[in-house]
Amino acid sequence: MLPLSLDPNSMTSCCSKVICKGCDLANEKQKMEESQSQILCPFCRHPVPPTDEGIDLNTMKRIEANDPVAMRHVGTRCYHEGDYDSAFEYFTKASGLGEADAHYQLSTMYRDGFVEENKKKELYHLEEAAIAGHPRARCNLAVLDCENGRTKRAVKHFMIAAKLGHDLSLENLKNLFIGGAVTKEDLATAIRAHQAAVDAMKKLDDIELKECATCDLVKYCSIDCEQGDKLQHERACKKRAAELREELLFKQPESTHRGDCPICFLPLSLDKQKSSMASCCSKLVCNGCTYANQKREYEGRLGYK
Repeated sequence: MLPLSLDPNSMTSCCSKVICKGCDLANEKQKMEESQSQILCPFCRHPVPPTDEGIDLNTMKRIEANDPVAMRHVGTRCYHEGDYDSAFEYFTKASGLGEADAHYQLSTMYRDGFVEENKKKELYHLEEAAIAGHPRARCNLAVLDCENGRTKRAVKHFMIAAKLGHDLSLENLKNLFIGGAVTKEDLATAIRAHQAAVDAMKKLDDIELKECATCDLVKYCSIDCEQGDKLQHERACKKRAAELREELLFKQPESTHRGDCPICFLPLSLDKQKSSMASCCSKLVCNGCTYANQKREYEGRLGYK
């Protein structure tokens, strides 16, 4: 449940969840450690298709279910492939369902001439993306305000974006500070908030992922993360817990419940008459070692050497 980095992350084709690189890597590492035949989705635990065709099929199913993240994902791919008409169509559908990055991508398409240039629509989509928490969109709004002489509005936009961890917005604030448009106090506040946001995004590097307390299928970075996944994971967890219990039940133990004698390290007899407990330390000692100890003390009292 850590903030996603502003850098690209990966989307799962089965449930369209955007997963950070750390959790994605941890999931693949777990697959290798446990010799799993197939990688499971780190969120919904469905098998990840081994081929691009299978992934595309899953993604299209998500689009048919009106999943805006899947629409934006396919739109981005079409954009990079040069199919701008399809990209525009997917971005438009996704933005209509509230997908922030789709709004941002539409604003760039209106700005860069991939569709008919429309400043009004560019501004609308930038504002929608910014309202949804998109720092790049807010930075672009600030730049537009600067170009139109609305410096105070620009500073507000840059401040908000910088506090979300956006590097360019912080640099622009520093430049405005040099020009006298930003106070020393505001810049200091922005720098501290920016650093806190960056640290939160990098926090995963310092966290040791812990396995689910009941099963070994998933690992979590925090209690909140585990609680958030509880409903999704519960069914698979119970099934795996039963399997682990069965494995434990039929695992051949190294010794009996009585263990080994702590002195000679030989297995203690199941016959309780053949061992005794030392009252000082509660250790079970076999009769042979007890006898040897008594004999040694007896010989010591008689002066044997």
